[in-house]
Amino acid sequence: MNYLESLPELVRGIAEYKALGAALDPILESFWQRISAFPEDVLPGNAEGELLERWEKMTSLLPDGTAAQRRFRLLSRLGSLRPYTPEQLRRQLSAAFGREDGFVIDVNPDAFTLSVEVDEAGAEVLSALTSELRRMIPANLILRTSVGSSETVGLYAGAALQISSVLRLG
Repeated sequence: MNYLESLPELVRGIAEYKALGAALDPILESFWQRISAFPEDVLPGNAEGELLERWEKMTSLLPDGTAAQRRFRLLSRLGSLRPYTPEQLRRQLSAAFGREDGFVIDVNPDAFTLSVEVDEAGAEVLSALTSELRRMIPANLILRTSVGSSETVGLYAGAALQISSVLRLG
C-alpha cells in the first residue's frame, strides 16, 4: 500500500506529504505482511484444540460436545445480538452456519411459535442450536427445532381415456 496514493491528488506533490509517505510506507507494508500471515485457525469459526478452549474460556462457555457444536455455541455467543426479528435471526444463523441455505425459519405470531429446521449437515449442531435459541428468543415463544432431509421422488401419473356415444331414443 502506498500512502501517497490514498491522498487527494492536490496534496501528493507537497514535500511534507512525500516525506511522510516515505516514512509510513515501510511500516504499512510490514502491517500488511503481518495481517496476511495471520493464521485463520485463530478465528472463532475455525478454532480447534487449545485455541477453541481459550475462546470458550473468554466467553464463559463450557467445553462440551463436538468441535462443530462448540464452534457454533462460540459464534452464537460472540454474535449474541438478540434476534427479535426473523431477519436478524437469519443473519445470525447464516453467520454461524457459514451459509444461507442450511436452515428454514418459520414464525407463527398467532400461535407464538418459532420453528427452525436445519439440513442434514446442521444435524450435528442441533442441540447446541436449540439451547442457544432458547437463550436468545423471547420467553413467550414456543421453540421447535428439527432436522430436515430432502428426498427425490419420481411422480408418475396415469390416465384412461374412454370414448362413448350417447343415443337418444324418442
